[in-house]
Amino acid sequence: MYYPEKKLVLKDGRTALFTGPAPEMAEEMVAFMKTTAGETPFLLRTPDECNFTVDGEAIYLRNLLESEYTVMIVCFVEGKLAGNCQIARKAHLKNKHRGTVAIALLREYWGLGIGTAMFEEMLEIAMEKREESGLDILYLLQDMREFELYGTVKAVVSICDSMNYI
Repeated sequence: MYYPEKKLVLKDGRTALFTGPAPEMAEEMVAFMKTTAGETPFLLRTPDECNFTVDGEAIYLRNLLESEYTVMIVCFVEGKLAGNCQIARKAHLKNKHRGTVAIALLREYWGLGIGTAMFEEMLEIAMEKREESGLDILYLLQDMREFELYGTVKAVVSICDSMNYI
């Protein structure tokens, strides 16, 4: 799925560029995944489990561009790959209300507002896709200290970050 370029002014005054993936990013993406996997225990893989090939990653990134159900946002700061995030929804009728979210950010860019901005972008995309599909799904993005569900819901998805559990 196509993602248009957007710029973000970071808390330290630098500018981040959010863009979609490209197969030419494969080598840098493979190195990025291995590095981020070693910087935090909160990702899906350990560095040893990041056994991606550059050719395989290039194919994956190309397929993302053609996907109707998945979008990836790649973040560059001063020309360096700083982070990425991805949102994907299921394609089949009985589970198209379900999806996955993934995010990774190099430690040197933590605390600059990139992760929050990427999550806001993914939430916006999810809400656009919800409108297109006609599904009745409640998405919330709010401070955990002020968390509130606006009424009764049928199900809750539990998401955790390094600080909070719902």
